[in-house]
Amino acid sequence: MGRFMKSLLLVATCAVSHTMAADYAVLVAGSNGYENYRHQADVCHAFQILMGGGFQRENIILMSYDDVAYDSGNPYYGQLFNRPTGTGVGRDVRKGCDPDYKGGNVTAANFLAVLKGDQQGANGGKVLNTTIGDNIFVNFVDHGGVGIVAFPDGGLLHATDLTETLTTMHRQNKYSRLTFYMEACESGSMFATLPPNISIYATTAANADEPSWGTYCPPDDVISGQEMGTCLGDLYSVNWMENADSTELDYETLEKQFKVVRNLTTKSHVQQFGDEKLSRLPAAIFEGRGGEHPVEPREFSSEISSRDIPLHIAYYKYLRSSSKTDFYKFILEAEQRSQADLLFTSLLATYPPHLSQYTLDAPTLVCAKQVHEAVNAYCGGYSDYSMKYSYIAADLCGYTNLDAVGIVSAVEKVCKGYQKRA
Repeated sequence: MGRFMKSLLLVATCAVSHTMAADYAVLVAGSNGYENYRHQADVCHAFQILMGGGFQRENIILMSYDDVAYDSGNPYYGQLFNRPTGTGVGRDVRKGCDPDYKGGNVTAANFLAVLKGDQQGANGGKVLNTTIGDNIFVNFVDHGGVGIVAFPDGGLLHATDLTETLTTMHRQNKYSRLTFYMEACESGSMFATLPPNISIYATTAANADEPSWGTYCPPDDVISGQEMGTCLGDLYSVNWMENADSTELDYETLEKQFKVVRNLTTKSHVQQFGDEKLSRLPAAIFEGRGGEHPVEPREFSSEISSRDIPLHIAYYKYLRSSSKTDFYKFILEAEQRSQADLLFTSLLATYPPHLSQYTLDAPTLVCAKQVHEAVNAYCGGYSDYSMKYSYIAADLCGYTNLDAVGIVSAVEKVCKGYQKRA
């Protein structure tokens, strides 16, 4: 059979299977606070793409703290924008984007319960009631580190728990095919142990040891002539969504979209994991028809490492206002970064100098989970900035041959000593 006929057969098979399947989605913004505007804007933009592309609202589960649109610092109260317009009118992506889980209910535990269809575990909330015939799209946007991503309440989501949940879903025939897009720093670490044979395809904004990047940041944060004072989007997320806005996704495969996004996301290394055979499927299966809101190609925009966005925002706020209050807030942000630097370099210094070499296999991630939980218990947890030091958990697990007990003891000693000096 010729290559052309094989391609036609694949498209026909996908089209038939798509008409027989139901499409579901779980969209998650895992942060709060106006400085994290971009995360909730990203997820509401994804919601608009799915709804415009033919998804049924009852088949979408949306998790968002939902505080940013109503923040006192938002010049457009109740609205969110994911792309600057200069003096032009913006597209409000918050319209109709009403979360199923909001505020303190946006937790890692509820997210995992949603995926597993565990309504009791989700405290009676909406969950996926899917079967072997259904397709699922998951989009998660937030801060991350090595083996972890953040939630506004209830603790971190660990790579070990995410992988266990996804394999459980497969074992229990909860889906036919699942695609997972993750926007977070070091997001590649979250799928390091994802099995390649459970019909899951994942792409991430970054590899396992680099940050992701925000975009449409000050000074390019202007909507209808109004400076927003924050980053409007994340680079990887904006790139896949603006592609979906401008493209008929029945004719674009996930692989083609991945390559487009990878080429446009020049500040980090976009990755793919899992069953790459699924990447040959039309993106429309997971994202809807697409092509509903064509946009012009992105021009240069301020792109800032996610680790530096709070400092960048504080700097521009002072630059624009020249007020003493904003100057002191900028200095405070810088001082808090310095304190985090001191704390985590002190922890690393409790062990002899060594090259940072570790493998993100299952035993290392299990060990690292215990260390991350110790940081939460004894050090007050990670900040958006200090997550850059989350690699230390995996590093020390590798260096000590998985001596989680010893590392946890060191974390407790260093953090308690640091608190006494503070």
